[in-house]
Amino acid sequence: MARVGGLWLPTDPPSLPRAPRAPDMFDHSPHRNRGMRGIANDQSSREWDNRLIATAVALGCPRPIAEQARTHPPARYALLTVWCDVQDAADGDRAARERVDRYRTAFANAAVNAFGEMLDAREQPADSGELQTLMGLD
Repeated sequence: MARVGGLWLPTDPPSLPRAPRAPDMFDHSPHRNRGMRGIANDQSSREWDNRLIATAVALGCPRPIAEQARTHPPARYALLTVWCDVQDAADGDRAARERVDRYRTAFANAAVNAFGEMLDAREQPADSGELQTLMGLD
């Protein structure tokens, strides 16, 4: 990743070929996505989609899963939150750093199809003190 101004941006080598379109994993029907936050396709650009996808892939997200952000607004919103957490972590935010670590764990589990562990990692409390309290270790 390269630092441009105040932002950390993933960079791809210029020789990297354009990725093939990933098959859709989600149902885009409005009734299936009611109430889900999302960023509409016309509210994003190819450059932003590339940036969000490259950030997720750099954290270990399998590329076909990250590519869903090109066509699925809730997936784009989710990767934007990941990108924002990376920015906050780079600025020294401890809670954001812990969330980024959980993303890495979840993405690593997704890469080996351990989806139960992936969801567990994503749903853990961000504050390690809170986790210790929930486990009765304090």
